[in-house]
Amino acid sequence: MINAPILCQLVLAKDALYGRRFERAIDDLNKGLREKKIWNVEINDAKFALSNGIDRALDVICERSRANRGTNFRYEEWMNDFSSYCSFNQAAGRIKRLTKTAQTNAVVADYIKALKEVDAIWQAIKTLKPYIQKGRRPNENKTEAQIALELKNTGMCAICNRRQKLKNDKIVHHGYKMSDYNHSGYRIGKCFGTKYLCYELSNEANVAYAPVLARQLKDYQAQLKHLKSGTIETLVVFREKYVDGRLQNVSNVLTKGTPEFDRELGSEIYQKECFLRYTKSDIKANDAKISNWKLQPLKYGRK
Repeated sequence: MINAPILCQLVLAKDALYGRRFERAIDDLNKGLREKKIWNVEINDAKFALSNGIDRALDVICERSRANRGTNFRYEEWMNDFSSYCSFNQAAGRIKRLTKTAQTNAVVADYIKALKEVDAIWQAIKTLKPYIQKGRRPNENKTEAQIALELKNTGMCAICNRRQKLKNDKIVHHGYKMSDYNHSGYRIGKCFGTKYLCYELSNEANVAYAPVLARQLKDYQAQLKHLKSGTIETLVVFREKYVDGRLQNVSNVLTKGTPEFDRELGSEIYQKECFLRYTKSDIKANDAKISNWKLQPLKYGRK
């Protein structure tokens, strides 16, 4: 079971509303672990609340560090792992690196303790994966027959693995659920699987998606090579500032040789390395769908 007293306390201190949402999300995951059953919508809602809460909780600790910097502050490489943003699956790696390289002080120690709770949440989410019930969560008052009738003419999207309505056996328009490393829980754009046959009937969406992923991987590799080349002299970043009484994104040019430039470059390199790993994982999963596909009947039938 998940026990995250440090994160709960920090997020409550930062924002009471998000603190209550965070605690409810912990309860939902613990209930799923006890019952070995959790609906897809429940775990996605929990991950969204938890990821937002984690960002707020870690920001409280980072703010303590910023307040104590003083005039002699000097950026160091280990600080790439000391930030208010941390995806679930990044926590274990950060703990390992910070334990080896970070300055030993109370703030960093508290940050590592909080990361251990983030990692515990991630381990619980992974444990729950076999118990996720896909599709719509049924109304407790509905009979099995009513549920089956409601889910007629639905199929699994070959890309996002979620049950969607069909039109001529093809998946209707739907958004793409963001993955774990991007803080799952809300939809962006249009899923690539839209307008392709559902996975029960064809793996055509996966075949079409393969070159897209390959191009994406190649682009990330090229971007990472450029970032590590040592030829970059300036970086443009955008910071929120009040201009004429309004909060706006204002561009700021960072010059090579300054702590701010080093910090931003290190952050961009780390991000691209993460995206490379994630894309390779996506390619592996998509290739498996292509090679392992077999024709299946629609679970709930057609109209």
